[in-house]
Amino acid sequence: MDAYETYLKTFEDHVEEHIQTIITWMKVEFKKTHADGVILGMSGGLDCSVVAGLCKRSGIPVQLVTMPRGNSMQYGQMNDAKLLAETFDLQMIEVPVQECCGVLETTCTQIKNTQLQNKCKGDVTMANANLGPIVRMSILSTLGQYMNYVMIGTGNLTERMMGYFTKRGDGLSDFNPLGELTKSEVRIIAKHIGVPARIIEKAPSADLWEGQSDEEEMGIKIEEIDRYLLTGVVEDAIKDKIEHKIMVSEHKRKPIPMFQENN
Repeated sequence: MDAYETYLKTFEDHVEEHIQTIITWMKVEFKKTHADGVILGMSGGLDCSVVAGLCKRSGIPVQLVTMPRGNSMQYGQMNDAKLLAETFDLQMIEVPVQECCGVLETTCTQIKNTQLQNKCKGDVTMANANLGPIVRMSILSTLGQYMNYVMIGTGNLTERMMGYFTKRGDGLSDFNPLGELTKSEVRIIAKHIGVPARIIEKAPSADLWEGQSDEEEMGIKIEEIDRYLLTGVVEDAIKDKIEHKIMVSEHKRKPIPMFQENN
């Protein structure tokens, strides 16, 4: 058993203690918001499923919202979202976002083609894909404000350190119980709190487009990232790749820089 496996074994042996610590923290942070509950985007994936389960165990009122964009959430994923809601006996509503995203994409594309012809040197495909997370967070924020609910985050440490989130989309929340937990640790918690096995075992996907895979998008296996984050022990080539991604995505994790004139 290597250092990574030993770490996870120890984490699993004490997982209930970790869960209780997280729940205590969630209750404290939720109380600070003076809200009536939390609103949670539900894709049927591992992270949001774990957060839903933790909300259930903590007694914090939670409203689940699933927001498919065309075929980005495939039929099986929608079924997983429904299964999760049924498993934890939580209310979930469905809000399709394809029409809203389509209007924004059409408008921005027209501007790009007519007014910014010589200035668009960025990744247009990814910019359009990121409209999904941005629109979803706007919907959650608006519905949450209607209900006096705050947004609870689901991004784990693995994704955060790789910059694998949309800065003005799924990177936004009022508090996040998974932000310092790797994907490997989140998976252990999922098993312990009763997240359905098929959700735990499927390949992670941010649902940016049909058939999208997190590992393919990042170009590194999640286990390798977690090995690096938890032990620092990986092959040199993998270490260099991970550290490069951490460096170039640092701006996504830092607070907005504010000018302060020296006194």
